[in-house]
Amino acid sequence: MSIRKKLLIAVAIVSVVAVTLLAQVPAHTQQNYGPGFAHSARMWTFLAWHLDMDDSQIAILKEAREAAQPYTEQLKEQHQAMKAAVESGASDPELQTLADATGDIVGQVVGVYAKALARLHTTLTLEQKEKAAKLHDRAADFKDWIGRRR
Repeated sequence: MSIRKKLLIAVAIVSVVAVTLLAQVPAHTQQNYGPGFAHSARMWTFLAWHLDMDDSQIAILKEAREAAQPYTEQLKEQHQAMKAAVESGASDPELQTLADATGDIVGQVVGVYAKALARLHTTLTLEQKEKAAKLHDRAADFKDWIGRRR
């Protein structure tokens, strides 16, 4: 097996583990706001607080979390299947099939949240949109700063 394939398999496994761990945000941190997937519930809680979201806006985030729940369950199952395949010495094509299936599930989750955020964006006031833009810019600046430090 080439180093590239080994690296891709390792990245796939780490990704599945990360997604699974992020999907298991403890209930006490969710506080009825945000999704328990992809980003921590604390981030969604902070966003709801920072933008001073109303109940209907928070409901959009809750609906997205509920819509994503079946996919998080599928990701947990996929993680177990990937782990078992790796431990049993599955072939490259078998591992790739599992990785492709995982990618499809992650794509579904991203779609759920993208649609929810698009709906949410239409409900934001001008002030909320300005706050969100500033927050986004600060996050991008922080990401750039981290990248330069490496």
